[in-house]
Amino acid sequence: MIMATHNIKLEAGFDKNLVETGIHSTRYLVAAMDLDEIKQNTIKSIPLNLALVIDRSGSMAGQPLDAAKKSAIGIVECLGKDDILSVVSFDDNITLHLDAMTTDKTARDKAIKEIESISPGGRTNLSGGWLEGAMRVAHSIENNSTTMANSVVLLTDGMGNLSLTDPDQLATHANELLQRGISSSVIGIGPNYHSGQVSAIANSGGGSLHHASLPHEIIEIVTGEILSLKSLSVSNVRLSLNVPPGVIVSNLNGYSRTDYDSSCEFIIGRIINGIKKEAVFMMTLMPEKSDTQFDIGITLSFTDPTNSQIIINDKIIRQINVVDAGHNRDQLRDIGLSKTVVNTWHSWIVRTALSYNDRGLYSQARNFVIKQKSLMEKYCLGLTGCEQLINELEELLGRIYKPIDPMLMKEASILYHKRAVYNGEMRRGKIFAKKLSDRNIWSEF
Repeated sequence: MIMATHNIKLEAGFDKNLVETGIHSTRYLVAAMDLDEIKQNTIKSIPLNLALVIDRSGSMAGQPLDAAKKSAIGIVECLGKDDILSVVSFDDNITLHLDAMTTDKTARDKAIKEIESISPGGRTNLSGGWLEGAMRVAHSIENNSTTMANSVVLLTDGMGNLSLTDPDQLATHANELLQRGISSSVIGIGPNYHSGQVSAIANSGGGSLHHASLPHEIIEIVTGEILSLKSLSVSNVRLSLNVPPGVIVSNLNGYSRTDYDSSCEFIIGRIINGIKKEAVFMMTLMPEKSDTQFDIGITLSFTDPTNSQIIINDKIIRQINVVDAGHNRDQLRDIGLSKTVVNTWHSWIVRTALSYNDRGLYSQARNFVIKQKSLMEKYCLGLTGCEQLINELEELLGRIYKPIDPMLMKEASILYHKRAVYNGEMRRGKIFAKKLSDRNIWSEF
């Protein structure tokens, strides 16, 4: 069932909605979100309030910094007269090159000159540079009554080793900025950046997370990110679930979560015209009485770009019904939703295993994959198209018990993050056509 409310189309359903009394059961709720036709036809794109934050630490010397500067200059050249730009660079210290200037020709010329002057330096105050950029965007919001798309784009090849470095603290700050209408996206360059730090900023900041190895990839990704920011979109999208007692909820996409007394809220971030986002929730329960039901309330909220108001849609309800053993055993499942579950579940397995591996917990990583692979194989019985995913997990088992090549670690982490969010598709520059499911990254290394 599809519910169109305000500007976002929301579709939600369970793979199976029957459970048996006295048995521990797992059911998966899939929520899909996209802009509706009314939104697409009536709302124009809005100006951009952007802070571009460039890592100039010593490890950026050479091609990475040159490519970052070229991409930054390309962004400046494509900004319009109504856009606002700030430029920040950082190593040990933070330099403000351009402070919230409207991008007329004079400002663009100044920005280009400043960007060209950036040279590599010392250590990596990643959090300081990012938060300085966010402060510039925030000040611009306070001093400008025009509705704008507000964002920080961070380019870094390193691991923050000064100021704030804990991923949980970074996530908290990113969430606070998102509450103020400022999203944060990160482009990780090369093999050395800290996956936990950049993931915390992007996931809790409602933005995008990218990986780039080659200079042309940096330019392509940054350009694509700016195009997406200037595209028709809604920001600060959040999904809330009202869950009755006895139901345990986990999210398989990695969306940032906040728990309340009887509900949990997940940060979905920005939804762009033509790009559907999906959220998969694993629900575990053991009902004690038959002929009862569990009602799951789903509420969506987002920021309307036309007036910056928070819009909350009407709650929709999906049920899990408690039945006898025969009805539970014989129930049919939704094939389409089940395939979405498998794709997202598979990505969650890989990302979790890589996290164990990155921390040196090799036995835990291998045991986790073995257990989850067995569970997924059972879930996939009678479901076509799972063979490649199972084979990927088998290939992962051959690598996960020992240190993984840093470049493979980064590429895999971000690849499977994108698979989880977009269920097999990703946006690259002006094109949204590449099937992530067609790529087996393990065979490339």
